[in-house]
Amino acid sequence: MKILGTLLIGMFVLLAVVSCDNKEADKKNNQKDTTDTLGDKAIYEDNVLVSVFTEYNKLPYNADSAFITKVSEDEKFQSLSSAEVEMLFKSYKEMNITMGAEYDISNFFKIDSLKTSGKYEEYVESLDIGMMKESVARAAHRIKIDENTELLTWYLTYSTYEACPYASGTMMFATIMYYGQFGECIVLADQMGAGDPPSTMSRSLVGKINQNGKIELNLVQENGDEDENGPITEITKKSCVFQLNEGVLDVVSEKKQ
Repeated sequence: MKILGTLLIGMFVLLAVVSCDNKEADKKNNQKDTTDTLGDKAIYEDNVLVSVFTEYNKLPYNADSAFITKVSEDEKFQSLSSAEVEMLFKSYKEMNITMGAEYDISNFFKIDSLKTSGKYEEYVESLDIGMMKESVARAAHRIKIDENTELLTWYLTYSTYEACPYASGTMMFATIMYYGQFGECIVLADQMGAGDPPSTMSRSLVGKINQNGKIELNLVQENGDEDENGPITEITKKSCVFQLNEGVLDVVSEKKQ
């Protein structure tokens, strides 16, 4: 249990839990930055990065557990490099319904760097309990919202060394592309599990992208443990609704049950 606590703290210590709501000043700055680039010709239509995403025209886009499993097992989706992930993730928007993204991204950068430098096999041979073993990023879908706005979905799959404590999962992101420019990035879905028996943790974040640009997130997190009286289970439920407006995500509502 102590080891699991250390693992989970390590996963989230880099993050500060912040409100789902953005400050008005930040929103205005984002809108100004976007407006400043509209006159540029640097549209990403012919960009190699955008071209690896598969067009997806069926809305709503329901990123539930079955969908995430299907996508993560589909070998047609192309892997992404650290440079490409950095571009897609650079305007990441943290929310209180999501957590762990920056930690997972930093682990991906580490694993990808080891593979690129030819040191990955040596790293695997030196792995100890709780250490990240695998992390892969892949492009998924390109979703048109309106004439000027698209969403690019992409995901990370990761797993630790095969021993307790353990952690594994798939986290899907959505990056806004407004007038051909990359904008805000959010966690759209997250399916993960971790444990060091008798302590366990699971997270299921389900995202839904609607035709009108409304994005709905619903989280169920379950923490399990055991004391002298038997098993203990704590379940947390949260929801958040956004509206995509001129390349910026506005918070419509957020709830905690």
